[in-house]
Amino acid sequence: MKTRADSARSQRTSMGELLSAFAFASDLAFGLQLEDSLRSCYLATRLAERMGLSEDERLTAYYTALLKDAGCTSWTSELARFWRTDEISARRELMVFADRTTYAGLEAWMYQHVAPDLPFPARQSVFNEVLAGMPQVLADAITNTAEVAGRIARRLGMPPAVQQATHHLFEQWDGNGAPAGLRDGEIPIVSRVVLPTFIVIPVDRVHGREPAVAAIQRGRGSTFDPAVVDAIAELAGSDEFWASLTGEGIRERVLAMEPRSALADVGEERIDDVALAFADFTDLKSRFAPAHSRRVARVAERLALHMGCAPEAAIQIRRAALMHDLGLVAIPSFSLEKGEGQLSDSEWEQYRLHPYHGERILKRVPALAPFAEMLGNHQERVDGSGYYRGLGGANISLGARIIAVADRFDELTHEAPGRSALELTDALTSLESDPGFDRRIVGALRQALGERSSAPGEHWPAGLTRREVEVLRLAARGMTRAQIGTTLQITENTVRHHLEHIYDKTGTSTRVAATLFAIESGLLG
Repeated sequence: MKTRADSARSQRTSMGELLSAFAFASDLAFGLQLEDSLRSCYLATRLAERMGLSEDERLTAYYTALLKDAGCTSWTSELARFWRTDEISARRELMVFADRTTYAGLEAWMYQHVAPDLPFPARQSVFNEVLAGMPQVLADAITNTAEVAGRIARRLGMPPAVQQATHHLFEQWDGNGAPAGLRDGEIPIVSRVVLPTFIVIPVDRVHGREPAVAAIQRGRGSTFDPAVVDAIAELAGSDEFWASLTGEGIRERVLAMEPRSALADVGEERIDDVALAFADFTDLKSRFAPAHSRRVARVAERLALHMGCAPEAAIQIRRAALMHDLGLVAIPSFSLEKGEGQLSDSEWEQYRLHPYHGERILKRVPALAPFAEMLGNHQERVDGSGYYRGLGGANISLGARIIAVADRFDELTHEAPGRSALELTDALTSLESDPGFDRRIVGALRQALGERSSAPGEHWPAGLTRREVEVLRLAARGMTRAQIGTTLQITENTVRHHLEHIYDKTGTSTRVAATLFAIESGLLG
């Protein structure tokens, strides 16, 4: 007979395995090839060994490399609006392949990526705007990304050294990086080790090993630590190294390299942490989405229990609901912030595959694979009108059907591009008239909502005042200080003071990190 202890042991996994899911998701979010982040981790770990770093520093390098892009969704909507384009492709090309040091290089990148749908005279005006604003926009992007990445690392139980290294990953040797403008020895050694791996892997895949090493050597003493560049050059002379880096089975090799520590062996409780991190990682991609996945998860769990599911099954449905939109990380924010019916045919084809992308991420990670089916089928409809498989009726699991109803209910009751939020009763009527949703589940939703207890009294976290919460909620929607002032009928200067107090009280320094605090604290429900 299987004992409770046996069950607990069977549910244990490694931190490396769970973070490999984050690596897969961030590859899609950055427009890289799946497993590029695992290869970065392999390179970073080999570099740490080559340079004689301590055991603690090697552990830090391993986990930092897996989390190197943990904040990469946090500024994409701003980049999409600034560049007027698919920001995933534009950012990848700018950060990895383009020559950003010369006007000619930037001009070539702009002609390929910036405002491609506008007529040339209008594009030229945008080009001028981009050239003038690029330094500040990129600095803001890195600062927001760094703060969010450090916060997610902390939530996932990473030690302070990993949080610090993740936060300072994009500092540069000559002091021209962000978020703090640290230089040479001020930058954590692990940040210096991991940064060039971000370039080596994709450049090697596209152009080969020699151009990959040359790309790093061009930044020796400016972007990159000379000692790290030299260590990469030494490793690059080994055919064994390149075969291990680029060959099949990289996931198994990376998991086998995980340093032994108390951190490595984790239990099922960490699945909740990863699911919550995925929820926020996804929802930060759009100013209309913060806290969407958390709200869907709460409704889905309540529905599951209302329909008689066992508590364990309801927990699994809640976890899947937290991750249901994970595949959206592969979809440009430029598309996500268009109104319903405004997507081009190619954008729609991209969008309808987001359940597939989420499903394939989770299928690669045994501890998360049980949730893959619900992610892959949460946009299917009982009348066969859904996507991406076009399933119908009983071919869709109960969990996926519950998440579908909870997801659509939250969409209808919250503002979206080109559409205002519906009142609760109107949203329920809309769901009841839609043949794509399971009528039993929609009926259970109406009953479950009718059983809600009265709202608790106001007790705002971190000592925030009611007005500060109002300002924070509007800032989380991407409003400028002027827009917030107009909405609340206060001056822009007053808004600035409120934001300063919010940052101080919440321990944040950027709008996106404050938004993440609001999500974590349930202020955007």
